[in-house]
Amino acid sequence: MAFALFNDKDELVSKWYSDKVEVSKLVGEDPISATDNFELGEIAAGKYQLAVGIVNKNENDSKDITLAIKYPKVIEGEWVYVSDIELKNN
Repeated sequence: MAFALFNDKDELVSKWYSDKVEVSKLVGEDPISATDNFELGEIAAGKYQLAVGIVNKNENDSKDITLAIKYPKVIEGEWVYVSDIELKNN
């Protein structure tokens, strides 16, 4: 699993890989839950779109598996929109 932030022009700002979700567990109807933390580093304050995808890190982040979501909002290829977020300076 990978998560990404996109700006308002649908340009990739940053992405993070998670090992908290076993992809094989995504098959079926049973809900799953996972919590992960990511360092935001030097990302500027502002509004972004959070997206998720199943990527193959060994194949240049190819999207070998498409998420089965009804009427997904897709960003830049096969990244699936999750939510708008706003980052603020501390």
